[in-house]
Amino acid sequence: MPDYDVIVKPLPAQHCAVRTERARAFDQTLGEILPRLYGELGAQLARHAITPSGPSIAWYEDSGEETWPIRVIAGLPIDAPEVPDDLEERTLPAAARGATTVHRGSMDDCAAGYEALLRWTEDTGEHIEGYSREIYLECDGPPDTWVTELQFVLGPRDIGRAVPSVR
Repeated sequence: MPDYDVIVKPLPAQHCAVRTERARAFDQTLGEILPRLYGELGAQLARHAITPSGPSIAWYEDSGEETWPIRVIAGLPIDAPEVPDDLEERTLPAAARGATTVHRGSMDDCAAGYEALLRWTEDTGEHIEGYSREIYLECDGPPDTWVTELQFVLGPRDIGRAVPSVR
């Protein structure tokens, strides 16, 4: 299993053009949903001559529906002063603290990175708020060369509780 270092850092807000869809489970998101959403979103931005201002971002929310419980959001950061009406925009909120790690390789094999983040939160007594975020830092080449930052927003820290150090 690869070694995953966990870093706690502030997570900046990102204003994005987005496409959204609901999913039954996370195993659908990468193989079926995200590639299609990014293709549609990229084509839509190209029609409007808008160039993304940063790497692709995916994040997930509770949809509030039992059958399709996960809302999948595919986002491309934009800095366009005016955005066409047919383009959906959302801002991924900033977080004061996020637990992050870097996954190298295909997203089909990212489970170990998420397991490392979850193990770290258990070991340190931290708690996660909401679903994960993924920043696709390098995803232009073959999947085995991809670099993705995996993120979880952390809840407020309990100052009265000692937190062990993590290497």
